[in-house]
Amino acid sequence: MIALVLIIIAVGGAAWWIVFRNLPDKLIRPRRTTREYWEAKGGYLTPSDMEMRYDDMVIHTKDGLKLVGWFVPGAGVNAKKTIVLMHGIGGSRINMIPTAKIFNEAGYNIFLFDSRAAGESEGEFCTHGYYEKYDLQAVIDALCEREEVDSAHIGLLGISMGGSIALQTAPIEPRIRCIIAESVYTSLNEVTGDYLKHFIGFNSKILHDTAIQVAEKEAHFQIEDIAPIEALKHINIPVLFIHGSNDELVKAKYSELLCGAYNGTRELYIVKGAGHNDLRKVGGDEYNRRRLDFFERYL
Repeated sequence: MIALVLIIIAVGGAAWWIVFRNLPDKLIRPRRTTREYWEAKGGYLTPSDMEMRYDDMVIHTKDGLKLVGWFVPGAGVNAKKTIVLMHGIGGSRINMIPTAKIFNEAGYNIFLFDSRAAGESEGEFCTHGYYEKYDLQAVIDALCEREEVDSAHIGLLGISMGGSIALQTAPIEPRIRCIIAESVYTSLNEVTGDYLKHFIGFNSKILHDTAIQVAEKEAHFQIEDIAPIEALKHINIPVLFIHGSNDELVKAKYSELLCGAYNGTRELYIVKGAGHNDLRKVGGDEYNRRRLDFFERYL
């Protein structure tokens, strides 16, 4: 009997921890990967480490936060065209530096920035696009004040959460010309069920809904509003959906569903054998060529 009680207490304690702390924190308080984090891992820390000159920029959001970013000027025929790079959850502008190099070598202006509650930017909570879509509008406002930027030629490339934010911003931001959305989900509500199953081995609607309610209350947002598949109903710009076939965190089926639901100009590229974080490594030259070709045609 005592053993049974102890088991019940242990299971109950684990469920409480998942519902009230672990899953909500993973959603709204992801780890911050600052310069110190990347320095400890080695590798590139600024665009100059990959021989790109850059300017520091600070973006002021509508609700008073400061977001930090780097503007890397382009050259040649694409010098007035600008690509905004958007990292995924738990990432920062630093891990987008190699991507910036690829497109900057093709002549594009590049802007890399830390989203709210990420990297060196201000903010306590990550809301997956609920507030970030307005942050991205502020980014575009600031970029359009620069003489190097043509407001008619602004494209977005977002990874996972960054791609979700890009798609959610497009309906309210007409200056976005085209989007590359990599490893994106259809809705945050649906993919959090996958996360829960990944953590505890099964998906419980009660645990899921309770954890979501905790996150919503703390970060002051509505998860039902975070649905890229709904945003697609309100845009008509070219979108390239990219996904790894072996992605265990955000299933490839989500990009297939997004592409199938979109009525605008769309392309789908499944990188065979790739997971969630190794598209560039597995996709190699073909992966880079597809992305460059997309922006060459539509940006």
